[in-house]
Amino acid sequence: MSKIKRSAATGLILAAMAGGTLATTVSPASAATLHYHCKSSYKSIDNPGDWGPAPDNWDFTVKNCVARSGSYVYAKAKISWDGPIGGAKFDSDPYFRLYAQKSVRGNDHTQAYWDFNMADALARHDKWSNHNGSMTTGTIRAKVSKGKGYADGALKINWSDDDHRTRHYGFSGSPRV
Repeated sequence: MSKIKRSAATGLILAAMAGGTLATTVSPASAATLHYHCKSSYKSIDNPGDWGPAPDNWDFTVKNCVARSGSYVYAKAKISWDGPIGGAKFDSDPYFRLYAQKSVRGNDHTQAYWDFNMADALARHDKWSNHNGSMTTGTIRAKVSKGKGYADGALKINWSDDDHRTRHYGFSGSPRV
């Protein structure tokens, strides 16, 4: 095993031993055979750093999906958007945080999460569709044992020129499985 692989594996083991939330990504081949249950939700988000007269809202649709296999749940999401002409500037890279949650009484427990960078995807556009686009996250896996699990997600955006730090925009979670 190379030093890089060995140190990465050691870091994952240490994080798990320290009780940190550890997400593992799943190979596309193993994730493709699962039966996913999904729920979509929509938000129109105003760019708080744009003070001009032109429309500046970004319309986001997030489809959170979950599948179950034994004691594990598998979570993924598809994010679609319709952005204004001219796009937006960010103080740091925007990302989508995907959660694999365990449903329990009271507050649900985050079993795993992973941040998926959206900067390149949001920057791509063509002259016919303004800043329209979409991206699909990778798949994460978490152990929920006998409980029910679900996928949840949030956009994390730090808009330029708004005198504010990163804003959290939550979306509806998937059905529980």
